Amino acid sequence: MLAAGAMVLHSAASATPATEDDVDAFDRQARVVDRSLQLAQAEEVGAAEDPSSVSEEEFYELDQKVRILERELEIREEDEADALEEDTTASADESGFVIESGDGAFTLKLKALVQGDTRVYADDEDTASDTFLVRRARPTLEGTVGEFVSFKLMPDFAGDSATLIDAYVDVDAVPFATLRGGKFKAPVGLERLQSASNLHMIERGYPTELAPNRDIGAELYTGGLINGKPDSIFSYAVAITNGTPDGRDSPATNPDDNFEYSARVFAEPITGLGFGIAGSFGDKEGGAGDGAGDFLPRYRSPGQQTVFEYAETTAADGQQLRWSPQGYYYAGSFGVLAEYIRSELDVTDGAATAELSHEAAQATAVFVLTGEDASYAGIEPYKPVGGGGWGAFEVAARYGWLDLDDDAFPLYADPADSISEAKTWGLGLNWYLTKNLKAAVAYFQTDFDSFAGAAGFPKEKVALSRLQVNF
Repeated sequence: MLAAGAMVLHSAASATPATEDDVDAFDRQARVVDRSLQLAQAEEVGAAEDPSSVSEEEFYELDQKVRILERELEIREEDEADALEEDTTASADESGFVIESGDGAFTLKLKALVQGDTRVYADDEDTASDTFLVRRARPTLEGTVGEFVSFKLMPDFAGDSATLIDAYVDVDAVPFATLRGGKFKAPVGLERLQSASNLHMIERGYPTELAPNRDIGAELYTGGLINGKPDSIFSYAVAITNGTPDGRDSPATNPDDNFEYSARVFAEPITGLGFGIAGSFGDKEGGAGDGAGDFLPRYRSPGQQTVFEYAETTAADGQQLRWSPQGYYYAGSFGVLAEYIRSELDVTDGAATAELSHEAAQATAVFVLTGEDASYAGIEPYKPVGGGGWGAFEVAARYGWLDLDDDAFPLYADPADSISEAKTWGLGLNWYLTKNLKAAVAYFQTDFDSFAGAAGFPKEKVALSRLQVNF
């Protein structure tokens, strides 16, 4: 009993920071425990030789003191546990649900994005069907583990099966460099890197169709947006990943044994003015029918119809190179975002080979009617619905084009099933009822051209709407 009491006392004293008064008190207690140990040893070893060395009264008195000390230590440990529990906080606001340790080193955030859409096509007898759909349903877990490590985990339940969208860990141990590993957005497309909850138009433009989507690998980056504002004038990102077709996610593994390398540099010398260039390169080998995964892209219209796809006998067979100048400018309630991208890919079909070059560009202009600042990172209304106002209203307009290499036809793509060029204009209205609730409508009209006069696709006229909740 005495030895155990001494060990408990010593452990607690060494594990808890002590004041000068605490040190004096523990010194006195330590002397008592030392004497108790001596008595215990005397009882077990020496008492038989010299019974007079330990008096029953002295032993009883010291035993009681040790019991009291043990109880005081138990109370102290309970108080420390209660204090730690009180320091841990849980909160909920418009940014999500948060659990945070007292020192702030450990956090867990629960966020979500849900988008319910409608698509209505004019003259759609032979093209697409009007529909309601859940466009995105993404619960998100974010958190920090100590001072340098953070993580994000985001699945999507909007499709026929659950899909893992983001799953990565960040290590931020040195200035001007954060290491990311896992599944994340490749650092190429400007509008692709914009959050889906902050898009100016309901769907992204044509350059996103040629840019890589999410990929698996490692990335070194710095800079970015914090609360809608840049945390540095200059930012960069370099990544090595498995490689992904234009506009699509990477497969779960790397079946062709090749890696893709991407990089982006971006500057915002003054608030609201940002510009940069991004690109990627890497070898790709494989096609839709080889059982190794699909290495070839499919391109979609604003109404999300597939308007270009490669023939089943075509395969990627060589290097893919992308490059993209990009930028935005936001001044007060006005903003414009523009980007261009070129994607070059070596393909083969039997003995025939070709290097195909596809291009896309878009410019989107916005104006906030209610006076809030336009932003790449979304709008927070001055007077939200429920807070004495009608929220914020934003109008948007877009023009974009997609130009596919004529050398793709007719061998590598069927002109009857794929377009050679698309030109689109669109108008949109966004209503931000609150920071977390948004309603949007948009109309897109697209003219398609086909190779060598093929029948191709009729003009697409599509009205889209969306109700979005995000926090």
